[in-house]
Amino acid sequence: MSDSSPPPKRSTKRRVAFALGYLGFLLVLLEAGAWSFLALGGMAAGFDEQVAGVLGQADALERPVGGSRQGAATVATEELHPYLGFTPKLMDTGAAGNELYQVWQQRLFEPGSPLHSTDPTDLVVGITGGSVAEQFGQFGGAKQLAGLLGQTPRFGGRRVRFVGFAFGGVKQPQQLMGLNYLLAIGGRLDLVINLDGFNEVALHESDNQPQGVALSYPRAWFHRIGRAETLVLVGQRRILQDERMRAARAVLESPLRHSGLRRLVWVLADESLREEIEQLGEELRSYEVDAEAKRTALGPRSSAADELARLDELVGIWQRASLQMHRLCEASGIEYYHFLQPNQYVAGSKTLSEAELKLAFRPGQGYGRLVPEGYPRLQAAADGLVLEGVRYHDLTEVFRDVEETVYKDNCCHVNALGNQLLAAAIREAIVSWGD
Repeated sequence: MSDSSPPPKRSTKRRVAFALGYLGFLLVLLEAGAWSFLALGGMAAGFDEQVAGVLGQADALERPVGGSRQGAATVATEELHPYLGFTPKLMDTGAAGNELYQVWQQRLFEPGSPLHSTDPTDLVVGITGGSVAEQFGQFGGAKQLAGLLGQTPRFGGRRVRFVGFAFGGVKQPQQLMGLNYLLAIGGRLDLVINLDGFNEVALHESDNQPQGVALSYPRAWFHRIGRAETLVLVGQRRILQDERMRAARAVLESPLRHSGLRRLVWVLADESLREEIEQLGEELRSYEVDAEAKRTALGPRSSAADELARLDELVGIWQRASLQMHRLCEASGIEYYHFLQPNQYVAGSKTLSEAELKLAFRPGQGYGRLVPEGYPRLQAAADGLVLEGVRYHDLTEVFRDVEETVYKDNCCHVNALGNQLLAAAIREAIVSWGD
């Protein structure tokens, strides 16, 4: 007689152990696959820098103080100004007494500002330009420069106080107009440092030319005049920027941040968000303005026939505006120093590190696309400035022998080391001109 009794069932513990073992094996396979995918895409190393880069861009939109505000969607963080085109939105940072660096949001014109100092031992230094100059002041460069100038015999014993009228997206003639405005309201400046050049050749084609905005007008001017259609796109782009920022913060703070699978999920999602944001930016830049707006708000038309001819006109504006700043400072007893800012797209100016090649170099794309054509034109025009007596210095090769990572995004901005090196080069130039 055969035994028809059923086979013994596995115990619950054995079934759970088997399931957990299978799940663990599956997770190991997924982790290995994720790391392989990241390695093949060159994303296994430099993860923290990649996340920090996203947070830096997002924080710049969230916090108008410092940082860069790129593209037409930046209108949400800026407000119109009757003489300067636009400034970051006024906000009380609680730093009204900050003696290191004063920006528009920090109640620049109120009593106690360096702009109104009557102390002869104060050395009031104005810094102007775009976001590279702004970040130089905000993120260590000004502090470094203050210490270096304090060691200079000509300025020894004086308290260096900075007045910052540099902010993201500024291009000539906004620096000239800012200087005029500060002096017109009775401001005091002993030195003026103008660190610029990139915005002058990079911003017009993407931010103004699609709508036919005048070459001399501030960036994204069409989007600043309140067109309801574009404000919708601005809002959509900002929502995606916020979502991208939250995701980057979440992966950075996650207990699974060292997991390849967690990193891969973030990388794929972040790339999708980045593409959507760029697409909205392109829609903003290419938005067609109606004929009435062209007549009333977009300024005089240029006779330039093509992109290169427009570059020549933009460089001419840059040159003439700097010369006017020099003459205005000279007549007012102010020392004016003009520096051409470095950029990673200037050929031969730096051997880029592995991190820079991944995060900070997209030749032929974005705002750096016109640097190879624009910078030689700036350098040629600068010869005329020098002949007129302008204290001009070309900083494009300041990082030539630097092997470490300096550039932190694919536009133009530099990290703390970059700001320190800029401060040293600016101090050296000021000393040599003074001697």
